[in-house]
Amino acid sequence: MVHQKNYLIYCIIGVLFLTANGLFITSDIYFFKDVLELPYQYTIIPALLSFIGVVIGIPFWVNLNNKIGNKKTYTLCLSLVGLNLLTGMWVTTYIENIIYSFTGGIFFGGVYYSQFLILADVNDEYAVEVGKRQEASLLGVATFIGRLSIIFQALILAAVHIATGYNPNARQTDLAKLGIRIHYALIPSILCFTAAMIMYKWYDIMDERKQVILQKLKEMGL
Repeated sequence: MVHQKNYLIYCIIGVLFLTANGLFITSDIYFFKDVLELPYQYTIIPALLSFIGVVIGIPFWVNLNNKIGNKKTYTLCLSLVGLNLLTGMWVTTYIENIIYSFTGGIFFGGVYYSQFLILADVNDEYAVEVGKRQEASLLGVATFIGRLSIIFQALILAAVHIATGYNPNARQTDLAKLGIRIHYALIPSILCFTAAMIMYKWYDIMDERKQVILQKLKEMGL
């Protein structure tokens, strides 16, 4: 399975995005407690608005995807998520956090939506290559590979905290606060931009190639 280029790209991007998303979510408690210096209960409103952003953004992404295609939509959404995450490097107020949580929800929703369309394209290509449908196996392997993101998250958090002298039992130094911003915003942003670049440069199921795949599936009765 992993010898298929587009499937491998899907898996790599999945690991990058899951690592970025996991870092962002895990770092939230550090960001509120040590950087914004607010009780963690204050995350409820940003989380709610982020969810609302995901929901209301879906119709827009559906319409855009119909116009520009799966690859471009996925690449755009990954880039926008990366840009939105980067704002965590300079956010200093609760209001800013609320605003960027809402816009981030819209962009994250685009990634969630378009990644399944990319997976469908990859499944179609693989079916043409092997002569039968293997959706469950492809998804299972991708999910297993995606678990690597948990290891990467832990390693990144540990490395940054050690390097910046984070102390959970004391008020954080400026360096430690910078470290939190790095694993909350900078590293996740870089991972998303990297994923977008990989998608843009190497993924090639689109336009005429996609039509050829669909035609072959029809001829094969798949």
